Amino acid sequence: MATNVTQTAAATMTCTGSGSHNWFFCNFTCTIKPNAEQTKYQVDVTGEWWNNGRLDWSGDCDFIARFHVTDLPDEQVKKVRLKTEVHGTGARYTFGPLSFETGSAKDKTITLNIDLDLTVTTGTNGKPGIYHLSDKGNITHFRKNNWTFDLSEIQLGNKPATPTLTNNNKYNNNAGISASTNSLTIGVSSSDWGKPDNGKIFWSCSNGTKGELEKTSQFNINGLSPGTSYTVTVYLKNTIGSSESASITIRTRHNPPKLTLTIDSVDLEKINLSWTSDKDLADAQYQVDGGSWIKTGTGKSGTFTAKWFNPKTTHTIVFWGRSTATYDSLETYTEGKSATTLDRAHITSIGDCTFGLAIKINIASESAKPLQLEIWTEGNGLSPRFTFDVPKGTFTFNPTQDQLDKMYKCYPKSNEVPIKFLLTTKGEWKNWPDEQQNKTLLLTGIAKTQHVGVNNSARRCQVWWGDENNTPRRAVSWVGDSSNNSRRTI
Repeated sequence: MATNVTQTAAATMTCTGSGSHNWFFCNFTCTIKPNAEQTKYQVDVTGEWWNNGRLDWSGDCDFIARFHVTDLPDEQVKKVRLKTEVHGTGARYTFGPLSFETGSAKDKTITLNIDLDLTVTTGTNGKPGIYHLSDKGNITHFRKNNWTFDLSEIQLGNKPATPTLTNNNKYNNNAGISASTNSLTIGVSSSDWGKPDNGKIFWSCSNGTKGELEKTSQFNINGLSPGTSYTVTVYLKNTIGSSESASITIRTRHNPPKLTLTIDSVDLEKINLSWTSDKDLADAQYQVDGGSWIKTGTGKSGTFTAKWFNPKTTHTIVFWGRSTATYDSLETYTEGKSATTLDRAHITSIGDCTFGLAIKINIASESAKPLQLEIWTEGNGLSPRFTFDVPKGTFTFNPTQDQLDKMYKCYPKSNEVPIKFLLTTKGEWKNWPDEQQNKTLLLTGIAKTQHVGVNNSARRCQVWWGDENNTPRRAVSWVGDSSNNSRRTI
């Protein structure tokens, strides 16, 4: 590449007179090179003039050289001091350099128009310019127009400055963490991108990838792994040279914690659950049926009990967790897990109810909670109640004589009395009664309902009676009371 372009050309003289002017000459020499910053072209013009004829002007004088660059807004005016004598002897005089800056790297040709203006002085005839005695005219200008220079071999510019790198996709305003789990967005800036400005960005990543980009303010590196630190190195390059390298280290954001929620067991009033996380949790909570959030443990696993439910009701539990700061304090939820609490115990069947005989009650229970059975009869304003702790399965009510006596007193004038059964499941929160069941307790005479003296002591006995076929049958005795009302006896 060339460092400069130099050309010499003869200037054209203008005179207000007529005749020959081949005794007064001027040449321009122009050298074009990059300025110190290599951002513009520096134009240096020197001149040489000479005469071999008489001039009615002597001494030194400041003239003006005007430079105009075609198609560019630059017009430079420079003063130049020339000296000449009345009688020319062929002596030569040089002036300059006259310098100015113009253009840019995109300009590959420059056309100059140079005008050495002599009209700023006055000839001896009182008119502008140098008085030309032979034709009574004044020499006014030396010009070189449409002077074109090919600058394609001159390289303007400078190499780029060291870039500044930034994280342009920060997580929680943390410059060291990307908001993305699989990519980095690298911002690139420079105090000087260099000239010419057709530079490129060259980058490499610690994962082994690299790339080349046109000049841009940022770029992405994709296909990365979550929660991993990467070092990105960048330098800038143009046709002049390369910048120093700059590096930045950024970690991709972690994935949110992966949570699992498991229903371990259900009970009458509660649901027992366990949870796990692939990352340490700083906070964990659960929600039941869209209600308020309830705190539970931290770490990577734990258990909790959702409770105080009604039996045989379905509930949906959602688990939420937030990872520790080490894992970017990310939140996630599980899908809702639904479970149904166990049912309260139920009486499935009751055997025959005959006064004096055992009664079998079958009980079904899903839970292991304690069960309580209440049995009672009602009649004659009486309601004797008997309470038992019972197991699930079959319970046999084999009434004692005292219990029989109390129930016997409930009978009215018929041989039937209602007998009632109520089963209750004892929960941790409260007790849960089954639906009351009602049966009829029949009095058939098989129980001991009479008293008889044996060895001067009262003994209970059954009453038998002979029927029309002289066959003994059990009977219930009735007596008349003091008001002539019939009463069962005992």
